[in-house]
Amino acid sequence: MARPAGRLAGVDEVHGAERALVAGLVLEPARLAEVSGWLRPQDFDLPVCALVYRRLLDLHHGAGRVDPAGLVGLLRGRGELRRDGYPIVQVSGMFDGVPVPARLPVYAGVVVGGGLARQVSAAGRRLEQACAQSREPGRLLAAAAVQRAALAGAQQRWRALPAAGLLNGGPPVTPAHGSGPVRLPEPAWGAAADELATVGGVLLAPGLAAGVGRWLAPADFTDPGCRLAFDRIGQLTARGMPVDRVMLAADSAWRDGPGRAGQLNVLLARAQAAVSTAGSTGFYARRVLAASAGRQVLGAAGQLVALGERRRGGPEAVLAWGLAALDALDGVRRQTRLAAGPARTRADGAGRGPELTRLPAGRCRPVG
Repeated sequence: MARPAGRLAGVDEVHGAERALVAGLVLEPARLAEVSGWLRPQDFDLPVCALVYRRLLDLHHGAGRVDPAGLVGLLRGRGELRRDGYPIVQVSGMFDGVPVPARLPVYAGVVVGGGLARQVSAAGRRLEQACAQSREPGRLLAAAAVQRAALAGAQQRWRALPAAGLLNGGPPVTPAHGSGPVRLPEPAWGAAADELATVGGVLLAPGLAAGVGRWLAPADFTDPGCRLAFDRIGQLTARGMPVDRVMLAADSAWRDGPGRAGQLNVLLARAQAAVSTAGSTGFYARRVLAASAGRQVLGAAGQLVALGERRRGGPEAVLAWGLAALDALDGVRRQTRLAAGPARTRADGAGRGPELTRLPAGRCRPVG
């Protein structure tokens, strides 16, 4: 079956383009000027191709004659020509795969596209590593900002390439929600208890609901019952209604039915028992937000890895959707800034505690 226009070639096809490009440049070194201004050695995935292209660039920039004899001499002089003939033997075997006429700039565009896809995946893996090393939202969001800046630079570079217009073709493909090998985090230690205590604290002091609700959202809860309870508390607060177990149960009975209301009432009783003092509500709520931020960063990292590995829609689409995955963190970034405003109280209610957006050390590694 023919490959649809505008799709980035798979790994094997990218390797084929790398071999054809390097062999073509060795056969026609005068054409090196067509790609030397925008093709980089690090764009290659095959080490032998990256090495030969790097030495061709050295020759092009004045290290010697740009021809096969000059290439062999430079490799030998640098101690890179092995006794078994590597890399010259490997390049010689690539000559038969060079089409005639060779469209070297287009092959170079495929090579760059493959390199950019690997860059998107690498950005995701760096974020996964950041999640494994820290549970502090500020650090994780800062790491995401660094990777976003790198991908934005990669997008600008791709759009400026002469071959980009030939390889983009067609509208970007929207990745399906949750598609690909997205890594999900293990639950943070104490996350369930923190969520119960947050709901219970708001019930004990309903006046806190409006303030906490400015930066904590129902989606930040992992427990479905706590998510529902916090959503209902927010809705009652917005309507100016009393916030207590009686009103929550009545509201849920109308909205969700008596069975769901009964389950919610049981959860609210557990939530009130989980919190020690109403003054610790902000402490627990910030821990809930910190866990949510970690999950969102790790989810964005998984999307980047999946986009770079699947390579659907062409280089432009892979980069655009990679940036979109990181831009989706702007919401939790705003939440974290708002949450950092009020004075913090320790869980036991005794004075100002440590930085509460930082979770205890624990496991935060990707799981399949």
